Amino acid sequence: MKIGIGSDHGGFELKEYIRKALSEEGIEVV
Repeated sequence: MKIGIGSDHGGFELKEYIRKALSEEGIEVV
């Protein structure tokens, strides 16, 4: 599965946390 995520500057840390968690589950984040 491939998904895209984005955020403004206020949500950057949360976005990176989510990106890492999804990547660990084998989901490609673009």
